Amino acid sequence: MRLQTRISLLMCLGLITVLGFFTYLSVRVVEDTTNRIVYERLVVTEMAQTHVDTFLQQALFELSRAIGFATFDPEHSDLAEERHLMAHAYGQLGSFTQGLMLLDRQGVVVAAHPADVAVIGRDLSLQPFIKEALETGRSNVSNAFLNSTTNKPTVAVTLPVRSESGAIVSLLSGLIDLTSPQFANSLSHVARLGRTGHADIVDENGNIVVSSDLDPVLHPSEHPEFYTRMLQERKPAVETTPYVEGGKFKENHVMAFVPLHSARWGIGLGGSEAETFAPVRRLQIEASVFGLLALIAAFLLVWFTIRRVARPIEELIVASERMASGDLSVPISARGGDEVGRLAATFDRMRLKLHAAQAAQEELARAKEQFLSNVSHELRSPLGHVKGYVTTLLRQDAQWDERTRQRFLREVLAGTEQLQKMVDELLDMSRLEAGRFQVETEPVNIGQVTRAAVRWVRSETSNHRLVVSIPRDLPLALADPHRTEQVLRNLLENAVKYSPDGGCIAITGTVERGLVVICVADDGVGIGEGQLERIFERFHRVDNGLRRRTGGVGLGLSICRGIVEAQGGRIWAESVLGEGSRFYFSLPLFENGQRGFCSLRRELRQAVASGSRRGRTSLDDGEKAGKSS
Repeated sequence: MRLQTRISLLMCLGLITVLGFFTYLSVRVVEDTTNRIVYERLVVTEMAQTHVDTFLQQALFELSRAIGFATFDPEHSDLAEERHLMAHAYGQLGSFTQGLMLLDRQGVVVAAHPADVAVIGRDLSLQPFIKEALETGRSNVSNAFLNSTTNKPTVAVTLPVRSESGAIVSLLSGLIDLTSPQFANSLSHVARLGRTGHADIVDENGNIVVSSDLDPVLHPSEHPEFYTRMLQERKPAVETTPYVEGGKFKENHVMAFVPLHSARWGIGLGGSEAETFAPVRRLQIEASVFGLLALIAAFLLVWFTIRRVARPIEELIVASERMASGDLSVPISARGGDEVGRLAATFDRMRLKLHAAQAAQEELARAKEQFLSNVSHELRSPLGHVKGYVTTLLRQDAQWDERTRQRFLREVLAGTEQLQKMVDELLDMSRLEAGRFQVETEPVNIGQVTRAAVRWVRSETSNHRLVVSIPRDLPLALADPHRTEQVLRNLLENAVKYSPDGGCIAITGTVERGLVVICVADDGVGIGEGQLERIFERFHRVDNGLRRRTGGVGLGLSICRGIVEAQGGRIWAESVLGEGSRFYFSLPLFENGQRGFCSLRRELRQAVASGSRRGRTSLDDGEKAGKSS
């Protein structure tokens, strides 16, 4: 099958897949839009609920503030102060209330403001809100009722008044006029939901307390079954309610409901289903039309796209075959910014990366070859040295005095120590690469470790001046003392190698940002800027005039980096060619809180070592007993 035919089939399959995916996205967008509309309706209802709750809580607050300034005890002969406070509270509540009335603990009205809001001496103990306040001792907000005195729909906010002993002495009740503009219009700002939008506040009996349509209050709502169930469940919800006979609009409504916290009421807000989901239906129609037009346009462009795509793909096939054969030198041209062009650009980036990886592999192979050559040379020299002195000592035709024998043996020892150092470096490098390198950290006096390393270096050379500037009050570091000394020895040894005879090597220690920082500075040949970034790589050796004279296999600084990083520190270098180098490494400070942990770990190591010695002693004793038997 030709490439163009395959591309045609694949493009058709791709178009079908894309259209299917587009259809899926359209469905998801429609669902998300629907959910957003429902959520917005619920949020608006919750805003109205917060507004009404705040109003009722403010009324309770004004009543509670009033009883804080007087006893409101009906048994007192003079209630002038109480009447003054009631008048003040009425003024604070303003036109939201019909007035306030004070009842004794039997539910009888003893005072009222204004005077015509209630009949003095009237027994209201059978009123549900009065009865509830007397029985429970808690404040409440009543259902809507018709005040027989004022003949107005009313809601009562009632607060028990207690004596110092906690007993109820009276009830203070504020009467809110449901027909007052301020309360009746409390839903007007949330009912702007289109032609069919409306909002209701209903009490626990399902009667309308306030309606955005200014319907008569104290009448059943348009959605009685919905409100009855929602008032029983008392949780926010959004549902589609069926058409109710006698309703204003002969269609289903989408209603949101949120219960009040201050009263056993609820707020319902909604509109017709058709008007609510009109944006969703419009979106569905637009998505369908757009999908059809996109399908027609896509099939018209298939032929042109096939001709444009086939040739570049064939060129890519040739280029990929050339890359597979190992030829990475020829660039791959990327024409245009379409998918094929981006694919060609991706192939070319891959070619460049493979070319760079190939060059890096060749460089690594050369470094390994150089490393093996260096190792062979470094091993051959001490081995030949040792072999020469041992062969000389073993000659039968010569007699050596004790002084000469000791000198020969010291030379042999120096050669074996050089071999041991090289083997140790190889083992350390192997452990670092395998992730098995371990350090035993403990509180370390950097000054002591530095002086020990300096003594070792001075024993190896006397042609350099070593200056140690470690403050006596330098804090302890949390490090492995032996490995830290190994790092210092390596840095000092390099400083000696790459600085002239008589040169000065300075070792300093400071504390910077919670770390102990040690610096080894020399006035040697320095390191070029191009090589400074690679000196801590394995097998890398600085290319300068001293390279062959100084020897080495290029592992020292790489091992130093592994040791420092294993202790939680960092190592870096600064250098100017011809002026010398500065090598820094940092170690974490030892904190007091780590003292107990380090002591415990030291005791465990000692216990393990002691147990090992006892085990060896027992084994030796057993062997001796076996031999004696």
